[in-house]
Amino acid sequence: MLRKLLLVLMPCIIFMTRRSKAAPSASKTLIWGPGLETNIVLPARFFFIQTVDSTGRNFTTSPGEKTFEVKITSPTDPYARIWIQILDRNDGSFLVRYRMYASYTDLHIQILLKDKLVAKSPYVLKGAVYHESCDCPEPSGALWEKNMHCPASFSQIESDLSVFPSVDPDHNTHEILKRFGKRHSLCHYTIKNNQVYIKTHGEHVGFRIFMDAFLLSLTRKVKLPDIEFFVNLGDWPLEKRQASEKPSPIFSWCGSNDTQDIVMPTYDLTESVLETMGRVSLDMMSVQGHTGSVWEQKISKAFWRGRDSRKERLELVKLARANPDMLDAALTNFFFFKHDESLYGPLVKHVSFFDFFKYKYQINVDGTVAAYRLPYLLAGDSVVFKHDSIYYEHFYKQLQPWVHYIPFKADLSDLLEKIQWARDHDEEAKRIALAGQQFARTHLMGNSIFCYYFKLFQKYAELQVTEPKVRDGMELVEQPKDELFPCYCARKKVRDEL
Repeated sequence: MLRKLLLVLMPCIIFMTRRSKAAPSASKTLIWGPGLETNIVLPARFFFIQTVDSTGRNFTTSPGEKTFEVKITSPTDPYARIWIQILDRNDGSFLVRYRMYASYTDLHIQILLKDKLVAKSPYVLKGAVYHESCDCPEPSGALWEKNMHCPASFSQIESDLSVFPSVDPDHNTHEILKRFGKRHSLCHYTIKNNQVYIKTHGEHVGFRIFMDAFLLSLTRKVKLPDIEFFVNLGDWPLEKRQASEKPSPIFSWCGSNDTQDIVMPTYDLTESVLETMGRVSLDMMSVQGHTGSVWEQKISKAFWRGRDSRKERLELVKLARANPDMLDAALTNFFFFKHDESLYGPLVKHVSFFDFFKYKYQINVDGTVAAYRLPYLLAGDSVVFKHDSIYYEHFYKQLQPWVHYIPFKADLSDLLEKIQWARDHDEEAKRIALAGQQFARTHLMGNSIFCYYFKLFQKYAELQVTEPKVRDGMELVEQPKDELFPCYCARKKVRDEL
């Protein structure tokens, strides 16, 4: 009888022992990230928690989304307005993000595990901790870069600027408007004494709001060099690669193999950085907390949804209909090929982007230009199949095929073959998915986007051979008023005293 009882209880004892060994350890768990540093000012600050057990082993699966509690307080303000979110990344780590609606002094960050302080908690951000709306730029660009841990260079910036031995703002003002001002929508910017001035050209200039907002945000954080430049507000890059002509420097959201525009992070990624924990729901942080089931439980099928902005997208839908066991692809909107709706419809309802990650394989196929969803697809934990494209975003040079994504041909002729390869090589596909995810977590977060813009403006300013000017017709883009929570900038006080 005793022997039978032991046989019944033994699996339970083993299970309880294993589970007790895997309990999170408050002292060994790791905490790190830019949100623990005073001088890294972002719209939404963030840091990471890596769960570690008492033996020093990292968790590789979630210990439970409510494992940790985070409290952020200021000893000088008992009513601190700070919104905190803890995002469970389902791999044993958590992303903690918080948005401050006022500036505080000596911010205290406590991370708790069952009322025990975790790692070196509480972390104290000493001195003035400025919120996003605080106009308090660091006067030294070099110090700001150091505080932000910006990389020394970006390969795309070096490549883009290599075709411009010098930049003449006086010449460009006339030449660019003569060549592009009538047929395209442009913004002509001058940043002088860290103030932003603008004049728009063309009919469709609504997208200036993204550039205006980011320039204002950046000038609140760091003093930019005096600079004058043109931004293309359209989808397509403008300056053709023609060696016989002297190219004009034009900033665009994406580039192509046929053009030599200066590439910036896309307006979509730029806005998502500014509006994180604000009015956007899809950003590089939120997607990390909504990656769906673990790899083994995902559907072994490729997935795509989108509008009809390229013929290849129609072919993708056609391919999916012929191979429904391998590919789920459908259109959510017809605009460019309405006459083909009877062939490629009916339309399907929009799917939450987070639900994409129910599937192991994500298809990234061009739209009018590069498909701007790639950063978010990489940040998930599915493997990305990327369309061979002439278009590129600011980070593509750093991506490697078969390391961060699985490539497929522009005409889709090998897509089914690549999907079958992923099915037959599940562990390798998983490694590619995780490498792509790590790339996004490292290179495409908000701090990296701010660093990219600053380095781009800094390097471009060094090429200028005439003084940037506030031209006739330019208007000041004013900083938004924050009457409810104005900030006191200690840096400005120091400058005033000098």
